[in-house]
Amino acid sequence: MRRGFIGLMAALAGVLLAPVGFSSDAAAPAKAPLVVEMFTSKYCPNCPMAESKMKGVAEDNADLLVLFEHVDYWDRSEKEKDPHGLPEITQRQYDYSNTLSKRPGQVFTPMPLIDGQILANPPLLFSWGSALARGRELPAKELLALSKDKSGSLNIPLPASLRSKDNEIWVMGIEPVEGTKVWRVNGIVPANRKGDGAHLSAALLPAGPDLLVLVQKPGPGAVLAVGRL
Repeated sequence: MRRGFIGLMAALAGVLLAPVGFSSDAAAPAKAPLVVEMFTSKYCPNCPMAESKMKGVAEDNADLLVLFEHVDYWDRSEKEKDPHGLPEITQRQYDYSNTLSKRPGQVFTPMPLIDGQILANPPLLFSWGSALARGRELPAKELLALSKDKSGSLNIPLPASLRSKDNEIWVMGIEPVEGTKVWRVNGIVPANRKGDGAHLSAALLPAGPDLLVLVQKPGPGAVLAVGRL
């Protein structure tokens, strides 16, 4: 009886101590998901099919966190603009291109990128499987335990292994794409270093309803840690 009680308490402790934002199996430690950033646009002719595929990928693979990031360079006019297109997302894609592309500055949509380092080149329907297999061989990432203080500001504690001043810390505002397990990025801003972690004041937080934090190598580059609140 006592052994059963101890086992129950241990299981509960595992649930309570799991980092906020990602589900975990009570029988195993929580794991950081593979982060799939897909750059897309309303007016990109090949994006609807790719978005449909990635919605299915998110549904079938619980270890993935799929993000739709809308660029603005496909906008046709002031009257024909992607309502989710963001210049900061366009800049993020170009920054990735400068570190990952064989031709720096070359971008395309749809463009899925796994953990900031594995690019699924077109045609997506044929290249995705091999890209995902490579992604699952990447080293495990850290899970971040995010919190907000009384003022609503975001606190981001960083393990010692992530405190290099060279690492980039990005805060995204994300919302679920209705009827799917995909998330849409509504904004992205860099966090400010503070003590042994990072911080972002409430006034600077991007629109949610959820917040996602990525710690990355410079570039941005490889995703080293992820947290959601």
